[in-house]
Amino acid sequence: MTVYVNNEPINIDNPITITGLLVQLKIEHTRGSAIAVNNKVIPKVSWEMHRLFEGDKVIIIKATQGG
Repeated sequence: MTVYVNNEPINIDNPITITGLLVQLKIEHTRGSAIAVNNKVIPKVSWEMHRLFEGDKVIIIKATQGG
């Protein structure tokens, strides 16, 4: 199955949740991160339950520090 992560096509296992996608992408540190699927922000408490489907557009935003 193909989903788009930050506009890049990614082949992933089917079925998969947001948490499963993060594991597959080897993204371990999610503190300060926000995820939207098809332009809808998904609360972090829902990541384990939110299933992804063919063609979904996932945006991962990571907050940065700076001054």
